Amino acid sequence: MNFETPQPKKREAGFTLIELAIATVVLLFGVVAVMQLVPRAIQLNLDNRMNTTSTVTAQRLMDLMVNAGVNSPTLVDATGTFPCGGVNVCSLGAGAGVVGDFTNGSPLLPGGEVSFAAAPVPGFRLIYTDPNDPSGIPYDVRWAIVTSVRNVGPVASEVVAKRIVVGVRRQDGRDPVTLTSWITR
Repeated sequence: MNFETPQPKKREAGFTLIELAIATVVLLFGVVAVMQLVPRAIQLNLDNRMNTTSTVTAQRLMDLMVNAGVNSPTLVDATGTFPCGGVNVCSLGAGAGVVGDFTNGSPLLPGGEVSFAAAPVPGFRLIYTDPNDPSGIPYDVRWAIVTSVRNVGPVASEVVAKRIVVGVRRQDGRDPVTLTSWITR
């Protein structure tokens, strides 16, 4: 007769129900935390797109104004990007006649930005809609022109420089973007 000694049963390796529950709770907290970040990331992406569009719009208008020159009283946009020309007058400030520095257009805040709290000034405002923006929300574009007229020597009551301040913001009230440039003789 062959008697074998009974071997102790091997305990099966694996997770207990408690360990599985703890792992599930930890995983759930991680997933919820990541899910809360997604809406904020989407909102930041949208805000960045709006700021970029405002900046590009201000830069394009600023380029047109600078290229118009120091003596041009109005802006005509031959590219059709902005409604300037024809019935829509986009003013570039008053010309010669007054000696010194004077501002035409939208009021400026103490920091040099265009004030969107004040009523728009005719000829110094346009509404721009980005053709690439599926929401179609328009942008409020305003500007001010600080004209420098000097009466020194051969320069008699002539415009010698213009400081252009362009502000752009979405009409839903987002923070504006402001750019400043100079045109000189």
